[in-house]
Amino acid sequence: MQHTATGCSAFDNQPPYRPTKKNGEPKEFYRSAYRRPKWSDAFPCVLQGSDGMGGMVTCHPGRELPDGTYSDARAYTILELLRSYALPEDFPFPAWASDDENLLRDVLGEAFAPLLVKNILLNMPR
Repeated sequence: MQHTATGCSAFDNQPPYRPTKKNGEPKEFYRSAYRRPKWSDAFPCVLQGSDGMGGMVTCHPGRELPDGTYSDARAYTILELLRSYALPEDFPFPAWASDDENLLRDVLGEAFAPLLVKNILLNMPR
């Protein structure tokens, strides 16, 4: 992903920098997989399993570095996912869940944006 520009998919990279399986074979091509969103785009939908980069636009947008590669070749962090929902950074996850990052990602992947719901409810006819 360090060779993938903001707004592009790693499948657009030159062959040595395209996604491959462990055995070296090319991975299946999905336009939304291994894709960095544009900074100006809306935050992508958060899905379960957001810990990898092969999901639907789960990669950080990154910034071009002086050497021509891109920063943040990674999936979004839990903090970034919380911010995408406009939830507080110190969101009160239960203690029994707070150490299980996969559980938090799955729960956030099933959530909905609270401010969006608030605006919908405020504008619904009674």
